[in-house]
Amino acid sequence: MSLPYDVWAVGGSRKLSPAGRALAQYVAGQLLAARARLAVGCCTGADAAFIECAAGRGFASRLWIFSAFGPIEARAGAVAAAGTCRSSAVGAVAAAKSSGAAIIPWAGGRPDMPVVARLRARTTQVAYAATAGGVIVADGQFGPGSLLLASHLAAHGCPVYAVTLAPMVPPPGPGGWLADHFLGLPCWRLPATAPAALAIAA
Repeated sequence: MSLPYDVWAVGGSRKLSPAGRALAQYVAGQLLAARARLAVGCCTGADAAFIECAAGRGFASRLWIFSAFGPIEARAGAVAAAGTCRSSAVGAVAAAKSSGAAIIPWAGGRPDMPVVARLRARTTQVAYAATAGGVIVADGQFGPGSLLLASHLAAHGCPVYAVTLAPMVPPPGPGGWLADHFLGLPCWRLPATAPAALAIAA
């Protein structure tokens, strides 16, 4: 698989088991080994696993992190940023930034926007940064945020691969997902020609 700095949008569940986290990091490691860049959000769970894998392996410079919150500040040995919510992975984003990752703050809009609206708009930006495809990772069922990312990617002309731990559960919603393999893993694939009507509210 040759990916000369193609950009892959990655995301998934905001809560992952240790096995789900390992799955996300395997996917990230394989994409990075193939010279891909990763566009990712700023949440806990899958986003954080992708970010931490890239930074931990010395590939932070290949990360584009689209943050729904504001610029990160150091405060007495900790990190903080305006506009965060309970699913914000501020520590992972800060560590990646210090290792050379590109951070796009307020990617979903200014702090006066409701957090759900900011997260949805941020997801749109992650999808539209992709040039090659997208991958979403979950322990089991895929949530509405993952499906929103998938629908935007498909509408943007990118195939989407949904990878989950066994047993492989098809993503909910309208049809269009096909059984396939990605990086040696069984998955569901949403072709780039899928209708934009698959969009689901986060």
